[in-house]
Amino acid sequence: MTNMLISGIYQIINLVDPEKYYIGSAVNLRQRQRDHWSTIRRNKHRNIHLQNAWNLYGKDNFRFVPLILCSIKDLKFYEQGLLDRLHPYYNIAISA
Repeated sequence: MTNMLISGIYQIINLVDPEKYYIGSAVNLRQRQRDHWSTIRRNKHRNIHLQNAWNLYGKDNFRFVPLILCSIKDLKFYEQGLLDRLHPYYNIAISA
């Protein structure tokens, strides 16, 4: 099995309330998911809204979902487009 870097845009979705989600971009989607889950399980996530929701609903009610696979150079373009159009509930920053 190869350890390929797959870059793209992802969503962390709250399954209890699917209209509440987070949008982000990553050079390495697999590593980014591990980073999110690691900090959130330790109650140390930088995004307090996402952390509070995780604490309330529990780990089984969140999913990390890749939305767009793209080159590293296109990450900001796609992420900003989704932020502008969707206004994700858990995103604190409005710019990619």
